[in-house]
Amino acid sequence: MLLQIVCANNKLQLRKWIRANQSAIIRKSSCYLYNDNIYLGVLSHGLLDHLSSVELVTDPDLCVYRWCRSELEDSCDFIYYESQAKVCTNGCNLDIAGQLVIRSFQPLTEMMLIVNLTPDSFSDGGKYEVNLATTLKTIEIGLQNGVTVIDIGAESTRPNAGYVSTEEEIKRLIPLLSRLENLKDKYTFKISLDSYKPETIRYFLAKVDIINDVSNKLDISLIKELTDLGKQYVLMHSLTVPANPAINLAHNLDVTTELLEWFNTKIGEYQTNGVNVANVILDIGIGFNKTSAQSWQILRNLAKFQDLPCEILIGHSRKSFLGLITSKTASERDLETAIISNVIAQQNIDYIRIHDYQSYLQINNVNNNLGRR
Repeated sequence: MLLQIVCANNKLQLRKWIRANQSAIIRKSSCYLYNDNIYLGVLSHGLLDHLSSVELVTDPDLCVYRWCRSELEDSCDFIYYESQAKVCTNGCNLDIAGQLVIRSFQPLTEMMLIVNLTPDSFSDGGKYEVNLATTLKTIEIGLQNGVTVIDIGAESTRPNAGYVSTEEEIKRLIPLLSRLENLKDKYTFKISLDSYKPETIRYFLAKVDIINDVSNKLDISLIKELTDLGKQYVLMHSLTVPANPAINLAHNLDVTTELLEWFNTKIGEYQTNGVNVANVILDIGIGFNKTSAQSWQILRNLAKFQDLPCEILIGHSRKSFLGLITSKTASERDLETAIISNVIAQQNIDYIRIHDYQSYLQINNVNNNLGRR
């Protein structure tokens, strides 16, 4: 086995590097934060490919190198470092020869926090409608705890949800989106707009970073315009909006193969029409026109989506497919959601879209220290 330590400027660069070397990697270390870079150690079967954005670390005297190496070796040095480290938010930090190093307990997957400005969402309808100051405070606490994307929507897509006009949707969104930008002076995060209406998208285009389109019906010229501007576009697999439980993929389909073919076809169409697919995020569409059993099959086969040339997003939080394992109501399914989120993150998926990040963080913190990464 070969031990290598690499560093990059951001999580995305490391996720791409892991994806390129997945078959050779045996075990990963925690992520280490030092001097605005992210460090990661791996045990592998041999030399790994290196991307230009990821640097191989070879200096054994570097403080972060020693701590990271000792973790992978599970040596007495690691026990020493851990005994000296102080607890911090979702990690621990240590002053090594005057240099502050943080060992993060969190994986490389980005947390997308769901903020529904609707009275009728399936699990949290009305929660964020009442008080703008309270909503902003909730978002800020999330950002302090590692949330990196805030996904804001003003129309429910649950089964039998009522249609919301463009005018009403914009009216619901204005108060929060006009204030949310101010938090970018304090935190690094992206704003995602959960909408499929072109008028709403254009109205808020200057204020948001990601367009989360559950319909997959946006005109391709608008998608090209968005990606040319550097915005990210979420393409989700769905057959109906809102979700209609009576319309599902055929039960005799291999749903994973079906989705892979569908995404590859869409990506081909985008490339033909000049869309920058590097700015496209693919959402598998858990719970949208798929039976519970099909949703579970998809989650068991996420590795098969890793070869697609786009980032991957999974939105599984509190959804009805969990009814196969629990009789809890939607708002009570956070533990089940958090366990799935942790398993997803261990597979190097780019984004998880969740209502409750706290349960997820707690499970990650425990699993990290048990060496389950």
